[in-house]
Amino acid sequence: MILTARGKRCITPAAVIILAAIGYWFGFQGTRSDPQRLSALIIEHPGSAGLKVRPVSSRAISPSETTWRAVQRAAAIQPDQTGGYSRTWESTKSSSDSMSVLVEVLPTTWDAKLLRKQVLAEYSNAKTLKKEQATVTSRFAVAAVPGAQGVAYQVAASSSTSAGKGTVIAFEVGRAVAMAYVETSTGALGTLDIDAVARTEYALLKDREPSFSLAALTRSALASTIYGLVAVGLAVMAYLAPGLVRRRRARQAAKQAALLRREYRARGSKVLRRRQLSVPQQSGRRRGGRALGGRRWW
Repeated sequence: MILTARGKRCITPAAVIILAAIGYWFGFQGTRSDPQRLSALIIEHPGSAGLKVRPVSSRAISPSETTWRAVQRAAAIQPDQTGGYSRTWESTKSSSDSMSVLVEVLPTTWDAKLLRKQVLAEYSNAKTLKKEQATVTSRFAVAAVPGAQGVAYQVAASSSTSAGKGTVIAFEVGRAVAMAYVETSTGALGTLDIDAVARTEYALLKDREPSFSLAALTRSALASTIYGLVAVGLAVMAYLAPGLVRRRRARQAAKQAALLRREYRARGSKVLRRRQLSVPQQSGRRRGGRALGGRRWW
């Protein structure tokens, strides 16, 4: 393919624009931690007919709101890589029945494994359960969710609360730990519902966790505008520069040629004047020679 002269002139400006775009993407931007991005790691709806479609609560959970040491330790060391998000749905039959999903993202997989153990230990702690008048009724695994463990417990009635049941399942996927909770006083929500939620949430995390980041790109509108104007200006200069250089060289060549012509004419005029002055002298010499030659001295 043979490029025209205009096509050749466009190569450098195009290269400037491409390099500017690459530089802007990789270097001309900052990042900030955005906990709202964690909402992408939680299912939109559990898929249970016993739950309302819209969640009653959907929000980011700061590390200060949790009691788990693994989260607090990770947030103190790497706060921009630590965060949590929760979503809660109410039962269609009773507002006292609900299901929640909480996801915590930590800096490393080791932190995630440690947090999962702390969550299960909290719901299995005899002192804590006794204080809340709860008793563990069963422990179970969840099919198709590797490493998932569940704890079911019974809460006795008290002067301020009614009797109820609860179930929690915890598992980790990479750097994320997911917890699913069911609280029910009517028994409308049970183990089958929470098992299905755990499998759906596991599939979502398996797909999204590997590429997930809490960091969101930030770009200043003013700085981006200035950067773009400078890039366009350089591209325009790169396009116009060859023509300007050629015209400058042409002007210099024309000026040099004019100077040479003037010098040539000046030298020609001097030679001509010398020749004009030398003609009378030569004529006088010729006349004088003939006069002397006409006399005889012997």
